[in-house]
Amino acid sequence: MPWALLDGVINGNTTFGVQLDMAVAKDRLLSRTIVGSAWHNLASTSTCSTTFLESLMPENPQELLAQLEGFMYSLMDAATGGSIESSEYREMRAMLLSTPHLQQKLPEFLRPCRDPGAFWEFIKEKFGTYRDRRTYLRNQFEPLLVPLEEQVLTGKMPADQAVSAVLASVNSEYVHSDWLEALDLRQTDPDGAIRAARTLLESVCKYILDESNVPYREGQLDLHGLYSQATKQLNMHPTQHTEKVFKQILSGCISVVEGLGAMRNRMSDAHGKGRRSVKPLPRHAELAVNLAGSMATYLIASWETKRQSTGATEAMEANSA
Repeated sequence: MPWALLDGVINGNTTFGVQLDMAVAKDRLLSRTIVGSAWHNLASTSTCSTTFLESLMPENPQELLAQLEGFMYSLMDAATGGSIESSEYREMRAMLLSTPHLQQKLPEFLRPCRDPGAFWEFIKEKFGTYRDRRTYLRNQFEPLLVPLEEQVLTGKMPADQAVSAVLASVNSEYVHSDWLEALDLRQTDPDGAIRAARTLLESVCKYILDESNVPYREGQLDLHGLYSQATKQLNMHPTQHTEKVFKQILSGCISVVEGLGAMRNRMSDAHGKGRRSVKPLPRHAELAVNLAGSMATYLIASWETKRQSTGATEAMEANSA
């Protein structure tokens, strides 16, 4: 059943429809029975570490979305004459409260209501009708569900969108297209994604050199050489600084770039492969694409800062002449 169709049922008056939706949602919770038991045991132990609780949270946005939807419909059942298992409530509450990036989006009742009994006392006093209770719960879960639904539908994480916004502003026919290709290939073609990640950095470095009117020979410089020349134009090369902390950070950036080059040579489809070659997995591609996106954004932002600073200096000199 398409989950988008449930919104109309929740906001309508069809009691049977709501009951059916909650039954379907509860059925989807069966897939986490084993992990749920672990959550219940851990949540009831005072010595349980938050880090370990976080490690049990599903990494797949689609799985997390299914769990949150199931929890929401279970709460709707409990708020309209039904019930919710105490273990289910405590498991989901423990998971959500132990996840830092969800803290600002949690339903307002989740912290003070430690068990189903406390939740029932809260909801029955706050709203007198079933319809109002359903609407309230849907609104409370909206900040959690909408970003996850977008991730599931587009396959993109929030960081992807931030990088896309920066690279889309670059006046280059290659930079943004290289980034989009890397994003598209992460899950379906890890080889190609790693290749595209390195190509993205090469395109960004060439863009900075072109904008700086610095000549280079096509095909003569590898990624390390291009990065070295581009960072010197930005005063970001380790040899241009004496402060230890700056040298460490900038040297670390070089290590990241060199690592991407080595990953491409070892894992990607850029070269022929022998019998002992390593086949990259989606998680390897995810790492390469994320690193390349971060470095590309950093380089472009640094170039824009330099360009604006240079323009301001030239304007001041022209006014004083």
